[in-house]
Amino acid sequence: MPGSFGNMIVTRAMELWRKLPDRPALEILDRALLGHRDEHPDFSHGGPLMTADSHHLLPPSPFSELLRRAFAPDLDAQEVLLMALLRPPQDPALLARLRAVEQAWRTRVIEPFGARYRLWSAAAAPIESATPEPAAPPEPPPTEFTVPGLGRGARGGSPPSGAQRRREAAGTRL
Repeated sequence: MPGSFGNMIVTRAMELWRKLPDRPALEILDRALLGHRDEHPDFSHGGPLMTADSHHLLPPSPFSELLRRAFAPDLDAQEVLLMALLRPPQDPALLARLRAVEQAWRTRVIEPFGARYRLWSAAAAPIESATPEPAAPPEPPPTEFTVPGLGRGARGGSPPSGAQRRREAAGTRL
């Protein structure tokens, strides 16, 4: 089942975070990932507000907030969430900022998370057997703030409102 090990890790982490809200995020992750080193967990999921291709490692997932707190607490949570929910902006400066936040997410959150727990490494043996079989390395987790199936940055999937279309046509920004 896709995402099963990843979903088990996420469920355990969220349970620990609810039970131990004052504990450091890194401690919560250490406990949740105990026994999962050298694995290739699939963190995709299909929650009630997500598509079938959604991912726990990307905002707006609650697990992604735990990752941010553990590995890059200085990244502004509101900015990360805003950038995750934005359609690709037409404004070049805002687009550059979006790309910078995506890059920071990859290099300061996802890569250190994978390195700390040795996830998605070529050295990890497949879960099905004790002897590694030659196979292509697993795909790394996504690092762009997108909703697969809805297109780049098309969060929510609804068309722009009349007010949004008028603002865009007038070149007005919020």
